[in-house]
Amino acid sequence: MRARLLSVVAALLLVIVSVPAHSAAAAAPAVVRWGYYVTYDATSLASLQEHVGGLDIVSPYFFQLQDSGAIASLGESPDALNAMRAAGVRVVPMIKNVPRWDAFHNLMATPAQREDIAWRLADYIVNRGYDGVHVDFEAVNASDAPLLTDFMERLAAHLRPAGKLVTQAVIARQSDTPTTWGGAYDYAALARINDYIAIMAYDYSSVGGSPGPVAPAWWVQDVVTYAKTRIPASKILLGMPLYGYDWNVTTGGPATSLRFEQTAALLARPGATSGYDEAAQSPWLRYRDDTGNEHQGWYENADSFRAKLDIMLNDELSGFALWRLGQEDPAVWDEVARLATPAVLADGTEVAKRLGRF
Repeated sequence: MRARLLSVVAALLLVIVSVPAHSAAAAAPAVVRWGYYVTYDATSLASLQEHVGGLDIVSPYFFQLQDSGAIASLGESPDALNAMRAAGVRVVPMIKNVPRWDAFHNLMATPAQREDIAWRLADYIVNRGYDGVHVDFEAVNASDAPLLTDFMERLAAHLRPAGKLVTQAVIARQSDTPTTWGGAYDYAALARINDYIAIMAYDYSSVGGSPGPVAPAWWVQDVVTYAKTRIPASKILLGMPLYGYDWNVTTGGPATSLRFEQTAALLARPGATSGYDEAAQSPWLRYRDDTGNEHQGWYENADSFRAKLDIMLNDELSGFALWRLGQEDPAVWDEVARLATPAVLADGTEVAKRLGRF
């Protein structure tokens, strides 16, 4: 009897040893698919309605923090809400700040001021039945990093007991060296507060700068590499641009925003040229306008999207956040379909499990 038992155990061990190691994790890891929706562009609503099923979380731009400290609604689109609710995605509205730089400092200068705004914002989110909040405060003095961190702590203290997600968008950084735009974000401190942090890895070449790629792959990789030294990868969302810019290189001046659908018309102009920068993993185009001025445009397509998606996957980040719906190459949704495993269930169970909160 004992000999027979030993032979059975040996056989089981042989089976276990002979099973490939990767078979225990046959299912791909869940990826959080996050998209931003804005009320001021009809293309954003059209994209949301068509592709919301490919997302787990949507951040509609519904609110602003006013100079007075008031939380102002930009109009909570019923059509957008109906689409999101019907798809069962988590709705985590975004709030941006109207007061900038010193005006923002003055509004948030004291603990009492920060507490009041945090309480009213949390009350807004809870009373409307949203799943959380996405704070996108920009143009904040680097010296106000402690102030911004304290505000987020107060906001989380109000929202987390109600089971709401606390999330934030931050400017991309490559080091601890404070910069004008990125210095206000203490990555490590904010990581201890937020459930998710979206790194806005775009505008490397900006509206007011020289022509160039919006999010070159080598720079995105540098941003991710640094972020992972301060924020757990399980909390990082890679902010990915769906837009481009068009610079008038004859007259100079600020660039104009470029949606993917607009590139086809520009490339159809006589003499227009285009290409793909392999180092930046970004497409570009050049053309003359009706007055003879030379233009240079850099934009995003499915190939550049795939390159950044690969960075996100290779670095095992939690997911991506797309800025913004309505500007994209339709083919990017084929790439998103690769990540179809739901990262967030309707009741939020998977989010909680990923964050180790239950």
